[in-house]
Amino acid sequence: MGDWFQTIVDVQAASGEAEALAADVRDWLISSGVVSAERTDCVLGSDLGYPPGPRVDEVVDNSGCSLPWQNVSANGLDIITGRTIFHAWQGGPRSSPARTARRKSNWSTRHGSPSTKS
Repeated sequence: MGDWFQTIVDVQAASGEAEALAADVRDWLISSGVVSAERTDCVLGSDLGYPPGPRVDEVVDNSGCSLPWQNVSANGLDIITGRTIFHAWQGGPRSSPARTARRKSNWSTRHGSPSTKS
């Protein structure tokens, strides 16, 4: 079993802008047909999310999927605002565990290990 996901992050957004920016992106994805407006039980970790819309295949690269991912129950958009750490350990050269470990090491060097902070 595995999971694959795509993450959209605005690393320059101030915390006070997060809700408005999230609403703008959500509205754009809905109006573009990438996600549907009616929220359903289609995400893990939240009660409701936005299921794939009629034009989702135009923007999602599903060439690595062996099954129709649209039929999977957890296939929707979950919007999270606020400070979050994203782990991209799902494979591929841009998100390999070794690269992520280097990033984590670099972050720890600059900001200190979470285990040493009180």
